[in-house]
Parts: sequence; structure tokens; C-alpha cells
Amino acid sequence: MPESWSARLYITLIALAGTGTLAVGIAHPVFGNPARFAALLAVAVITSRLKVKLPGMKANMSVSLPFLLLASAQLRLLPTLVIALAATIAQSVTQQMSSAKLVQMLFNVSTVLVAITCAFGIQHRAGIVGHGVVRVLLGAAAYLLINTALISGIVCLTSAQRIGQTWTGIFALTYLYFALSAGIAAVVVGFGIQWSVMMLTLIVVYGAYRSFQLYFVTMSASLAPQTASAGD
Repeated sequence: MPESWSARLYITLIALAGTGTLAVGIAHPVFGNPARFAALLAVAVITSRLKVKLPGMKANMSVSLPFLLLASAQLRLLPTLVIALAATIAQSVTQQMSSAKLVQMLFNVSTVLVAITCAFGIQHRAGIVGHGVVRVLLGAAAYLLINTALISGIVCLTSAQRIGQTWTGIFALTYLYFALSAGIAAVVVGFGIQWSVMMLTLIVVYGAYRSFQLYFVTMSASLAPQTASAGD
């Protein structure tokens, strides 16, 4: 756990919020389309292991988000939460799981559950009508805002950075990924989820993963001399 009491309190509150979303989902145990759920669960878990480290941060990013957005747009709340939970745990698991890693996993899981629940709520709000593509894009926007805001909060509480500066930095690093994820999910919804489309989506997602990996490695290398100079 972080040494700061404020950071501990923040993590506890986010964990309670994540637990609350699961409780709401369990209270409405409807899966609707088991085959679609199984397919999205499988690809979300697989792609969650394709992750890249964010430059200058103790965090990584996986490429499972398009499938979380698809789940929230086309499944009920409980299966969406199960997919998000499984994918985030798979992303967070490492060979050496210390107590600090477990706390980080708890925070990551809770953050994703809260963000995807907000996305689900926006997409399925009674007053929102329109094509499924519109719902996907609205959900992606909600997920982006909630996810980056919650992560910015813990970064600020465990460092000397200001909330605005932190959020801007995180947004700058990840907005292209969120935009690409929303675009991929919107295209899949537009064509309908079929196995051929899903396989094509996996190819596109893997290509995005390799591109982000190379981009962030280059960025990390450019930041290293600056970090070393700052430490002298």
C-alpha cells in the first residue's frame, strides 16, 4: 500500500466503487447471448496480455479495450463486468506478485469496472437512441474520461504532480489508443459481430499493439537522457 493516508483512502474508495458495480451486476444476472459473451471473453483475455509500458509511468496499457467496448454496447451489465474483470486481471498478473502488485491490481480492476459501468450506463440510457455505432462512441468517450481521471487521481496522490498536468500527460499518451479502440469497435458493430470480422479485428489490434510498442520504446529512450540529466 502507498505510504500516504490520502492515497490509501483513495484506493479504498475506488475499490469499494468497483465492488459496488459488481454487486449491481450480480443483482441482475442476465447474460443474454452466451456465444457472444464467450467469444468476447476469450479475445479480451488474449489481447489483455498484449501490453506496452507507458513512458515515464509505472503503468502499462493493453489492447483489449475494443472488446470491452463491444461487450458494454452489446451485452448486459454482468457479462460486461465479467469480461472487464477477467481481462484486467490477466493484464495485471506477473510472475512475481508482491503485496504492492496486488494492491495495484485491485486498483486497476476497480478502475476498469467503474469506467466500463459508466460507459454501459451511457450506452444503455433510456433517452439515448440511435445506431449501435453511436452507442459505442459515446461509451468510449465516457470510458476515456472516467479511466484517465481515476488514474490521474492516484498518480497525483503518490507524486508531486498537479491533477491538471497529470491528466493532460496521461490523455496525451493514450487518446490515440482510445480513439483507435472506439473506431475498431464501431466498425465491428457496423458490420455485425461475425467470426470473420472478429479474426480481422484481432489482426488489426495486433498491428496496433506492435505500433504502440515501437512508439513507446522510442519515446522512453528519448526520455531516458532527460531523466538522467535531472538526476545529476
